[in-house]
Amino acid sequence: MKKICFILNSSGSLSVVYPIIKILENYKIIFYVLYSDQLKKNRILSQIKTKKIYLKSRISQKKCKSYLKRINPKLVYCGNNGNNEFELNFLKSAKLNKFKTFTLMDSWTYPLRRFQIRDKNNFEYIFPDLIGVPDISVRNKINKISDTKTFVVGYPQFNFNVFKYYQKKRQEINKLTNFLYVSTPYEKPKKKYIYDGSEIFFDQKKIVNTLLNVLNTYFEKKQKKTFITFRLHPLEKKNFRSYLIKIAKKYKNLIFYFDKKIHNYESYLNKNAVFGISSMMLLEASKCGLPSISLQLDREFTKKGKKNFFKNIKGVKVCSNINELKKELNKLKAGNNVKIIKHKIMKKNFLNKNLNIAKQILKEI
Repeated sequence: MKKICFILNSSGSLSVVYPIIKILENYKIIFYVLYSDQLKKNRILSQIKTKKIYLKSRISQKKCKSYLKRINPKLVYCGNNGNNEFELNFLKSAKLNKFKTFTLMDSWTYPLRRFQIRDKNNFEYIFPDLIGVPDISVRNKINKISDTKTFVVGYPQFNFNVFKYYQKKRQEINKLTNFLYVSTPYEKPKKKYIYDGSEIFFDQKKIVNTLLNVLNTYFEKKQKKTFITFRLHPLEKKNFRSYLIKIAKKYKNLIFYFDKKIHNYESYLNKNAVFGISSMMLLEASKCGLPSISLQLDREFTKKGKKNFFKNIKGVKVCSNINELKKELNKLKAGNNVKIIKHKIMKKNFLNKNLNIAKQILKEI
């Protein structure tokens, strides 16, 4: 029986391939998932019914080779989170030992840096044999410097979550009563990482405080209270959750709630709007018809050479200051987030796209 080996060590790498794995589980294929520290507590991983092997993230290419030789898969999927030693070492080992490799990109951001691996003081590109890219512009960037095979897949994780969202029974919300905030972990530049200067290192606590102050004042004037649900990133540190609990008492018109849902679509249900900073969930939520607001309330976003990835994205509103945030809040209307889409259209626009991706992968084995 044919085997596929999945190498995963980031929530992005897992989220994009998860719906494809669920489709492939219906075929006569043996799966192995080799994962590491970043996914140790990831609940989506537990939804995959296959053999999973945990390995330490600092793994040599020699050990990577040993595991691959032992499993002997027809195809090796390597995540492409970028600056991820675990995924990159397995990719390099698989390429050197003539295993066919593939990947699916979870975002259009930093398309080339995802495939860079450091070699002492320099870096080299290492591309899988097959790459599923989100759009034509990313494909063109890769094809300029590599002859690797690429095909446009869009966003498999979006297809999954949007399809599931519209399948679920949702309530018509007649009041502005529940907002979702999607966190993006605060990061500091790391010495061994590869950067191109366009990265933005923002202060999430500062941005969240601004959001909460604006929301609290808004509902104080209306003499009402509202829920704000926090969906914390899998890599979010515990001290951020503790910080939110500590400051909750300050906001008399806000009721804090911490999301415990596994899948994104579950978090979108019965929400008036979604706030965040740079999470891809903002774009995904907009595909569900929800108002999505990117809080770029930090000077870092306006510095020369920094990339604003939501600037020209339809469906996601970028707020660069408090006045813009207040303006967007005033635009929100209750009861406008429940749309009915026919099942046939949903299948065509979402489910069938992932089926086609799975078929493309099956051709490679």
